[in-house]
Amino acid sequence: MDDSVGTGFYMVDIHPCGANERGRMMMPRPFQIPLAALTTKEPSNFLPAGKSLGVTHLTNGAFRLHPIEWMIGESAGSIASLRLQNSAASLRQIQHDLVSQDIPIVWFDDLEVSDPDFAAIQFVAIQGIYPLGADLHASPDAPITRAEAAVALVAWADNEHLTREDAIKRATEKGWMAVDHRNWFHGDLPLLWTDIREDRLPRPLPKVLPQAAPVRRRQFAHRLLTTP
Repeated sequence: MDDSVGTGFYMVDIHPCGANERGRMMMPRPFQIPLAALTTKEPSNFLPAGKSLGVTHLTNGAFRLHPIEWMIGESAGSIASLRLQNSAASLRQIQHDLVSQDIPIVWFDDLEVSDPDFAAIQFVAIQGIYPLGADLHASPDAPITRAEAAVALVAWADNEHLTREDAIKRATEKGWMAVDHRNWFHGDLPLLWTDIREDRLPRPLPKVLPQAAPVRRRQFAHRLLTTP
């Protein structure tokens, strides 16, 4: 969810509460708490701080549990505090504030809040700048591939979330990433900083020391991190 302000994980557990009503119990994957579920059309200064958020009967079976209630309350309190300081705080400013306080908005099973790059990885992940696979692994020390970097650069530069093929096409057509002498793009190879033609990017990246080793995911996240 692009507007995530927290995460939760509990089975959908609906108790039968009427005559001949069947209960439901099923295990979902970890889920996100969207800001849209906490906001109302009227009044504009109201935020639920527990299970009173807007959910369906089905999803309420998981959202109603205490750990998720606590996460909703923590996020709601942080949002209220930020909005008191800046009533025009944007979604990204809210999310940046949350992850800076060690509140996860993307569920990774291998990224502890004590990780020095926790906030950076969380914040670029919600923007589509960090590789998200079918699993729940951040794998912060794994090399980022050239294809993953192309997808990330398009999200960073154009705020668009394209498929792998379309992102590679965009990144090469705009000259953001290098191709070989046959004009081939080797997407599965690990990324080197020299694969990015930084002089062609729409805005500069922070300077880094030259390195011959492949770029790790945490390094990529830290470099493409921008404060809202």
